[in-house]
Amino acid sequence: VSHEIKTPLSVINGYADLLQEELPPEEQREYAAAISRESQRLLHLSQNMLRISQLDNARINSNQTRFRLDEQLRQAVLFMEPKWTAKGIDLDVDLPVCTCLGNEELLVQVWINLLDNAVKFSPEGGRVRIRLVDEAGPQVTIEDEGPGMDAETRERIYEQFYQGDHSRIKEGAGLGMSIVRRIVDLHKGTIDIQSAPGEGTRITVGFPKRKY
Repeated sequence: VSHEIKTPLSVINGYADLLQEELPPEEQREYAAAISRESQRLLHLSQNMLRISQLDNARINSNQTRFRLDEQLRQAVLFMEPKWTAKGIDLDVDLPVCTCLGNEELLVQVWINLLDNAVKFSPEGGRVRIRLVDEAGPQVTIEDEGPGMDAETRERIYEQFYQGDHSRIKEGAGLGMSIVRRIVDLHKGTIDIQSAPGEGTRITVGFPKRKY
């Protein structure tokens, strides 16, 4: 945690010192933007650490309600629209009607985290596929055309702060998949990751039929 906090704080401190000097307006805007960006990283880190602490200590309300999983996924897609439109990502979505029982507030975080990764690692103009089926239980598959992951990354992807071959872009702090794992575990679900270098990544989250 201290390492992850130290880097953005160092950047903020450095640019704040520079802003105290006589600078052209363009440089002032550039440095102010850098401070804002790193501040957002710190905020995101603190929010994720709080969420993990709450999940680990079972302080989040675990009440379950019945809701439309297909509609929740659509809302997650709309929430991520600024990011996938900025990269020209083509979304291939198949979301038939599906109701499920679970903690709606927690599960939406799963889809946002997985979609964020899919968009982040997809190439410009790439495609992200989202599928929902309800056979042995609800299953959601999110597939991207990114760089994929090697075997070590697949094994360690749920470790806090771990960033492997699939996380070379310096965004985030390696907490997203750790949060996803905890939330899915709380719902007695499963996560299957199929990925290889150069072949993209396909993640399937499934829930047992008996819970829905």
